[in-house]
Amino acid sequence: WPANITALPKHPICNGVKPFTLDDELYYHMRFKDGMAGVTPILSAVPPEKSVWPKDNARGGNAAVRAEVAAGQPQHVAWAVERPDGGRGFGFTAGHTHRGWANDDQRKILLNAILWTAKAEVPPNGVESTVSAADIAANLDAKGRTAAPAPAPPIPNPPPPAVAPTPSAKPSPALAQLLGPLANDLLAALSMDGPANGSADFSRTPAAAKFADSVEFGPDDGRQSASFAGKRAVLVFDPPLILGPAYTLATWMKLPVRGNPGNVWQAMDDCALIVLGDDFTAWRQGRQVFASGAKALAGWHHVAVTCDGARLLFYLDGERKGAQVATIEPVLKSIGNHYKSDRQTKNCDRLDDIFIFSRELTPPEIAQVMRLRLPTAAAPAAK
Repeated sequence: WPANITALPKHPICNGVKPFTLDDELYYHMRFKDGMAGVTPILSAVPPEKSVWPKDNARGGNAAVRAEVAAGQPQHVAWAVERPDGGRGFGFTAGHTHRGWANDDQRKILLNAILWTAKAEVPPNGVESTVSAADIAANLDAKGRTAAPAPAPPIPNPPPPAVAPTPSAKPSPALAQLLGPLANDLLAALSMDGPANGSADFSRTPAAAKFADSVEFGPDDGRQSASFAGKRAVLVFDPPLILGPAYTLATWMKLPVRGNPGNVWQAMDDCALIVLGDDFTAWRQGRQVFASGAKALAGWHHVAVTCDGARLLFYLDGERKGAQVATIEPVLKSIGNHYKSDRQTKNCDRLDDIFIFSRELTPPEIAQVMRLRLPTAAAPAAK
């Protein structure tokens, strides 16, 4: 649940830390010493009622915690301890979600706490650190994969291993010319023309993207595009594509969608854009509606979602149509449907020319992207 940290105590661990939102699997209703002896709460917030199970459960809640949450009583999710013998300690119930370490204030709290616990001096502005999107993406485990089988015994003169094509670290001259200065901020461009390499014309970081066999490719109203109308049709990134705290996602999509909802950009648990009934919405523990009117639209329309690290903006056909003071997981796991097989009824119809940028684009830049067409490769025949 997202804990809105609006106030911080005067304590060295909080040096240089500003109010922020801590979005994680936060445990609370902790049992402290009587009278909080020696304990200083560091981070506290009021959890939502939906974070507690409605029935007693060893891990999910009880009558006492339900009463506290219903009454709006702040819960401590980080604290400092000083013992009578001079020993120090620090407790923190977050840290489950890897993306949390991209948050400057979360990192500073932990780094400050390490120094304070070791009885070292904490700088007045706290411990400064910098983490890039590439740092967050490095060394991620391949979740859900089974262990690789033992390698076969070597054979004389084995054939060279097959190597999948890897997009270059810089856009091609043709793509750079098409984008102009925006090429400097491009994370990925997917033409959606065919199955090879997830249709990636460019990806700044290695992106293993694979279409399901049920995705079809072909022309539609002059656009060579990918159809996600088939059963379990989806494009999956494995590992997920890391976006970073600020980004822009833009694509052309065919309306109406085939599923209800129809997922456009899916993170792990969240979704940057879903067409759900009549709404264009993000999904973050429920609907985060940008705008209504989807049912009245038909044919090709341009959609974009931008994030500045604190809010989401939604654009339809180049015009800003809605905003949400919310963020989602800054990763991209699938396009056109949900990546989990038991949820793959959330089909879009067709998608074309997907651009992903590493910052929030301005309205004029969104309009510029809307006018771009990725070069169409030799298109395969439609299935």
